[in-house]
Amino acid sequence: MKNKKRVFIMFLFIIIVALALSVPSRDDFNKWMSQNYNIERSFENRHEIWEKNGDVVFYVSSHQIELGVFMTIEKKFQYENGDEFTIRALGIFNSFFPMEDGRLWEVLN
Repeated sequence: MKNKKRVFIMFLFIIIVALALSVPSRDDFNKWMSQNYNIERSFENRHEIWEKNGDVVFYVSSHQIELGVFMTIEKKFQYENGDEFTIRALGIFNSFFPMEDGRLWEVLN
């Protein structure tokens, strides 16, 4: 019984270390956003320019929480006509998973 407990604790420790070492970065999120939402970031005279499908979008705000073993990130954008859209994701094991605004998002944030 003592050995099973020791193995379980070591397994849990290894999982936590693996999670901590594989939390993606903000740059990883921007790359993911580019691949999955076709949003590109460029710089002109030290100003960020964001484009979605060739249309300029304005970066409104962002919210990011890093908890050591995972991260949550949210970015809000606005089209020139005033329409807004938000991209939310959970980052874990060097991957991102899209999230919707809801109960799980509230719990994670």
